[in-house]
Amino acid sequence: QYDRQSCIWDGHHEESDCDTNVSLQDSVVMIESPPFGSETHPCYMIPRGDIIAVGGTYLEGDGEANVRSEERKQILENARVMGINTEKSNPIGNWVGYRPYRPSVRLEHDGNFSFRQEVKVVHNYGAGGSGWTIYYGAAREASVLVESLLKH
Repeated sequence: QYDRQSCIWDGHHEESDCDTNVSLQDSVVMIESPPFGSETHPCYMIPRGDIIAVGGTYLEGDGEANVRSEERKQILENARVMGINTEKSNPIGNWVGYRPYRPSVRLEHDGNFSFRQEVKVVHNYGAGGSGWTIYYGAAREASVLVESLLKH
């Protein structure tokens, strides 16, 4: 898989104008039957400066606007299992968000948009629960599409 941002192809440096880029290894260990999380209630932490977002839920078609008390308890238990001292860490807020989901990300130019000819539409959505992970690369790829469309 080619990563346009880092000029890396399958872990090997590509001959290009990206001579200062190198391949960095990122190791991950997959654990079967972890003691936390599930398909509909995954467990994750996202550091955001001086706070950590801990989640979450993955409930297709669920329209509940508030975090349910049992979901909050499970998320806090997941945080504890992952090493956060929930006795000393005071939750400062919680929220429910909605995001588009589809079996695969939609990142493409929509040539069927017919508002005005000079208006170009690039779709970039559908990452589901992976949005935090891929947002930067997806945004870069979308910007490449926009730049290409603006040149034509």
